[in-house]
Amino acid sequence: MKQAVIESPIPIVYFVPDTMIIKESFLEDINNLLNSGEVPNMLNRDQMIEIKKSMPDVMKQDGVMKESYAYWVEKVRSHLHIVLAMSPVGEKLRTRLRMFPSLVNCCTIDWIKPWPEDALLSVSTMKLEKIEMNSVTPEIKANLAQLAMFAHITIEQEAERFYNTLKRKVYTTPKSYIDLL
Repeated sequence: MKQAVIESPIPIVYFVPDTMIIKESFLEDINNLLNSGEVPNMLNRDQMIEIKKSMPDVMKQDGVMKESYAYWVEKVRSHLHIVLAMSPVGEKLRTRLRMFPSLVNCCTIDWIKPWPEDALLSVSTMKLEKIEMNSVTPEIKANLAQLAMFAHITIEQEAERFYNTLKRKVYTTPKSYIDLL
């Protein structure tokens, strides 16, 4: 946060995939940061003093007259951007959204749409080119790339049919496609 406000006051993105969330308390901190711009008791006394000493220079530069810590929080909120990448598979996302309302109220949610066929084929071709397989010709690798694309598309179609029949959602994500490869 110090870097986002004082050292280089340019927007900073903090990317957090759901695999990095080991303890749910981490999401509680992110929830607080999204909601208020600060995490309670995160900064110790020395850090608070350092912030209060360094902020008058930043405030003078910005032409602002406020309480220094309040301006610090305002700058953190405007310069620190958090990107959470979470899979919709299972109950975890739904539970987290209920437990931490700022994930809904203070965020923009982008649902990733299905990849087009040419993107699926391109990714599978590139992935398979990197894998060394003895006695596998480029033609076989091209066929394997086509097969991976076909399998993913078929799974997406069957998931849609499953939803239409039983009203239960099954997700296939780009990550599951890459894991397949």
